[in-house]
Amino acid sequence: MLAIFHYCSPCGTLLLGECDGHLCVCDWPTAEGAIRTSVFRRLGQPESVFARTPLLDCAAMQLDEYFAGTRTVFDLPVAMHGTEFQRRVWTALCSTAYGSTETYAGLARRCGCPMSVRAVANAVAANAMSIIIPCHRIVAAGSIGGYAGGAEAKRQLLALEARYSLTFLPD
Repeated sequence: MLAIFHYCSPCGTLLLGECDGHLCVCDWPTAEGAIRTSVFRRLGQPESVFARTPLLDCAAMQLDEYFAGTRTVFDLPVAMHGTEFQRRVWTALCSTAYGSTETYAGLARRCGCPMSVRAVANAVAANAMSIIIPCHRIVAAGSIGGYAGGAEAKRQLLALEARYSLTFLPD
């Protein structure tokens, strides 16, 4: 069973989902308000119900803290449903520092596959854990690049992190 909950962020509505005690979705819903088909396919087409759970409430609280500029890292049990390659890319995304950006080519190098920039970009695009796994920090060479939440949401997230990252500079 997939418990899902709508979270209203300053950048738009996110759909949070919990499956088997792990956050498995933090994604921008489609125009119809549904989770992207690829997410359901990866989860094996689970039955879903709109419900608030303690984990989804915790995820919402941590997102509130992120948007308030008091959280730079999320501390949630996360299930990454994807291929081994996708999970490797998503793990690398988690080490992209708050308040910084990196190109798809740079991420491909860090993943150990510098000639697979397009495959890395596709894995970034398949990330169903927006913000939690910070795919918004990856930009194209010379432009902001794509984002499931739209270019404006990506700009807002990058601006938020740029504004608050000065708070978290080491002494």
